Amino acid sequence: MFVPHPSCHLTALAVSTAAMMASAAEAAIINVPSGPAPTIQAAINIAINGDEILVAPGTYFQVLNLNGKTLTLRSVEGPQTTIIDALNLDDPVIKITSGEGAATLIEGFTLRNGVANDAAPNERGGGIYCNLTSPTISNCIFSQNNAVAGGAFYANGGFPKLENCQFNGNTSGGSGGGAMYLNNTTFTLNNCVFDSNNSGFNGGAIYAVNTAVTATQCAFIDNTSAGHGGGVGHLGATGATLYDRCLFQLNTSGDLGGGAFTSTNSGIPEWRNCIFDRNHGVGNGGGMSIWDNSNVIALNCTFSGNTTDGGGGGGGIYTEGTATTNARNCVAWGNSSGFNSATTAAYCNVQNVMAGSDNISLDPMFIDAANGILAFQEGSPCIDAGSSVLVPATVAVDYGGLPRVINVLESGASGLPVFGYYVDMGAFEFQSEPVDPPDTCPADVAPPEGDNLVNVTDLLSVISAWGACPK
Repeated sequence: MFVPHPSCHLTALAVSTAAMMASAAEAAIINVPSGPAPTIQAAINIAINGDEILVAPGTYFQVLNLNGKTLTLRSVEGPQTTIIDALNLDDPVIKITSGEGAATLIEGFTLRNGVANDAAPNERGGGIYCNLTSPTISNCIFSQNNAVAGGAFYANGGFPKLENCQFNGNTSGGSGGGAMYLNNTTFTLNNCVFDSNNSGFNGGAIYAVNTAVTATQCAFIDNTSAGHGGGVGHLGATGATLYDRCLFQLNTSGDLGGGAFTSTNSGIPEWRNCIFDRNHGVGNGGGMSIWDNSNVIALNCTFSGNTTDGGGGGGGIYTEGTATTNARNCVAWGNSSGFNSATTAAYCNVQNVMAGSDNISLDPMFIDAANGILAFQEGSPCIDAGSSVLVPATVAVDYGGLPRVINVLESGASGLPVFGYYVDMGAFEFQSEPVDPPDTCPADVAPPEGDNLVNVTDLLSVISAWGACPK
């Protein structure tokens, strides 16, 4: 048997290392338009994995396919001046469907006039169509896109992330998701705005099927659906779904759930620190409608001005008999009706009096409900009336990002404290005193204080004071 000399192994290792270094060295920045890359697709065609494509301001009338390459595609000056327009091209603006890696990034474009209305699978995602991929989409505007499923965005499988994006005036047909259709996906959404999108089926903004969504600080405004979920609609789930500090305002459904709808959801979807303001459901559930064995938590949410034409009530929340909704520390006031009788409420302020633990029915004293300003005036009965026990320790802030737990027992407090600390009902925590900015150097304790240095002087100061503090 031939046994290679050890030097052969070293030579092979050196060649392999050199090849990897060469590959890294070959990763490049490709500018568009330029000589070798007059268009964005031309840049993609000559790029290799790891390259960055920088696009100058302008309107580019084309559609793109990443063709399996893991790239960074970024505009130089942002979405207002850098537009990819698929007008009359009858295709999604961008396809990411060939195993592109998780490091794929698209940032800083307006994507508009994409169309996906052909037979399956070419009916998905007028703006971006993802299939079994996990890109990050950042600082993009999706406008006037249309598809049968997911007017602006469609994802099947994978772990896509969207951040700081806007969805305006997108439409979907009979499969739903005016802005976005998510199928069997784990999806992250942060600081995005969905405004005036329309679905011919469920989910005026988002329709999620067997999908786990985590949405933080997002706004769903003036979206409409012909079916369920004027804002968002959920059917089934593959994991935990959470909407945290989100706004559902002026959305309308042709049937159930003006703001949000969920059905046959095997997880426990949670809406936390959310506002449901002036949504309308033609069927039951102006704010939310919960159906078919779903188990939902609404924690510190505010429902105001939501309406329904349905005879079963639930202007704020409607829970169908096989489902369960646990409303905790919530406020429902000024709706066509509050919560229907199948909704369980604890430490809530509901205009129609609810049975349950420590619920009240008193004017919450919103600052200006008619204009959607739903923080409390001083003296509101909702202040310090929530249960701190029901709020996980991880929930540190309210809808506005201000501290959720700020004070100990005060006159008139009626809630349930933890270690003497109370929380308010509703999405906003009343800030009775100005909130000091966080101390960026808390260990800077010795004079001269404020020098932003932690050194031996501070350590000696702590050691010298070691032991019990004087009373």
